[in-house]
Amino acid sequence: MLLGEAVDSGRSEIITGLFGSVTGETLESFASGGGPSMQVVRKLASAPESGNTLSVWVGEVDAALANAARTEGQVYTANIPTALVAKMESVGLLSAR
Repeated sequence: MLLGEAVDSGRSEIITGLFGSVTGETLESFASGGGPSMQVVRKLASAPESGNTLSVWVGEVDAALANAARTEGQVYTANIPTALVAKMESVGLLSAR
Protein backbone atom coordinates (compact mmCIF):
# COMPACT_ATOMS: atom_id res chain seq x y z
CA MET A 1 0.00 0.00 0.00
CA LEU A 2 1.41 3.38 -0.93
CA LEU A 3 0.78 6.35 1.32
CA GLY A 4 1.95 9.95 1.21
CA GLU A 5 1.70 13.42 -0.24
CA ALA A 6 3.93 15.10 -2.82
CA VAL A 7 5.08 18.72 -2.58
CA ASP A 8 7.09 20.51 -5.29
CA SER A 9 9.92 22.43 -3.59
CA GLY A 10 11.01 24.12 -6.82
CA ARG A 11 14.17 22.00 -7.12
CA SER A 12 13.00 18.48 -6.35
CA GLU A 13 9.63 17.09 -5.42
CA ILE A 14 9.43 16.25 -1.70
CA ILE A 15 7.22 13.31 -0.85
CA THR A 16 6.00 13.07 2.74
CA GLY A 17 5.04 9.76 4.26
CA LEU A 18 3.78 8.78 7.69
CA PHE A 19 7.27 8.74 9.25
CA GLY A 20 9.30 11.26 7.24
CA SER A 21 10.03 12.74 3.84
CA VAL A 22 12.14 11.89 0.79
CA THR A 23 12.78 13.61 -2.50
CA GLY A 24 11.49 12.23 -5.77
CA GLU A 25 15.08 12.31 -7.01
CA THR A 26 16.15 9.99 -4.17
CA LEU A 27 13.34 7.55 -4.92
CA GLU A 28 14.22 7.57 -8.61
CA SER A 29 17.86 6.82 -7.78
CA PHE A 30 16.79 3.82 -5.66
CA ALA A 31 14.44 2.69 -8.46
CA SER A 32 17.18 2.76 -11.08
CA GLY A 33 20.02 1.64 -8.83
CA GLY A 34 19.82 -2.06 -9.65
CA GLY A 35 20.61 -4.77 -7.15
CA PRO A 36 18.25 -7.34 -5.65
CA SER A 37 14.56 -6.97 -6.44
CA MET A 38 11.23 -8.50 -5.53
CA GLN A 39 8.48 -9.40 -7.95
CA VAL A 40 5.02 -7.98 -7.24
CA VAL A 41 1.80 -8.98 -9.01
CA ARG A 42 -1.63 -7.40 -9.29
CA LYS A 43 -4.65 -8.00 -11.51
CA LEU A 44 -6.33 -4.73 -12.51
CA ALA A 45 -9.26 -3.68 -14.67
CA SER A 46 -7.13 -0.77 -16.00
CA ALA A 47 -3.43 0.09 -16.12
CA PRO A 48 -1.80 1.20 -12.86
CA GLU A 49 -1.41 4.99 -12.53
CA SER A 50 1.09 7.12 -10.66
CA GLY A 51 -0.24 8.55 -7.41
CA ASN A 52 -2.88 5.87 -6.82
CA THR A 53 -2.84 3.46 -3.90
CA LEU A 54 -2.00 -0.04 -5.05
CA SER A 55 -2.07 -3.33 -3.17
CA VAL A 56 0.02 -6.14 -4.62
CA TRP A 57 0.80 -9.79 -3.96
CA VAL A 58 4.39 -10.77 -3.16
CA GLY A 59 5.75 -14.29 -2.81
CA GLU A 60 5.67 -17.72 -4.35
CA VAL A 61 1.91 -17.88 -4.97
CA ASP A 62 1.54 -14.24 -6.05
CA ALA A 63 0.17 -14.84 -9.58
CA ALA A 64 -2.33 -17.46 -8.42
CA LEU A 65 -3.63 -15.14 -5.67
CA ALA A 66 -3.84 -12.16 -8.02
CA ASN A 67 -5.86 -14.20 -10.52
CA ALA A 68 -8.17 -15.49 -7.80
CA ALA A 69 -8.77 -12.02 -6.32
CA ARG A 70 -10.35 -10.55 -9.48
CA THR A 71 -12.18 -12.40 -12.24
CA GLU A 72 -11.60 -9.81 -14.97
CA GLY A 73 -8.65 -7.65 -15.86
CA GLN A 74 -5.02 -7.93 -16.80
CA VAL A 75 -2.24 -9.25 -14.58
CA TYR A 76 0.58 -6.74 -14.11
CA THR A 77 3.97 -7.74 -12.72
CA ALA A 78 6.95 -5.63 -11.74
CA ASN A 79 10.38 -6.23 -10.29
CA ILE A 80 10.90 -3.58 -7.61
CA PRO A 81 14.40 -3.01 -6.19
CA THR A 82 14.43 -4.06 -2.53
CA ALA A 83 16.42 -0.91 -1.67
CA LEU A 84 13.52 1.21 -3.00
CA VAL A 85 11.01 -0.82 -0.99
CA ALA A 86 13.11 -0.40 2.18
CA LYS A 87 13.45 3.38 1.67
CA MET A 88 9.73 3.84 1.00
CA GLU A 89 8.87 1.73 4.04
CA SER A 90 11.27 3.72 6.27
CA VAL A 91 9.50 7.04 5.55
CA GLY A 92 6.01 5.53 5.64
CA LEU A 93 5.21 5.54 1.92
CA LEU A 94 4.76 1.80 1.78
CA SER A 95 3.28 -0.71 4.19
CA ALA A 96 4.20 -4.36 3.83
CA ARG A 97 1.82 -6.83 5.44
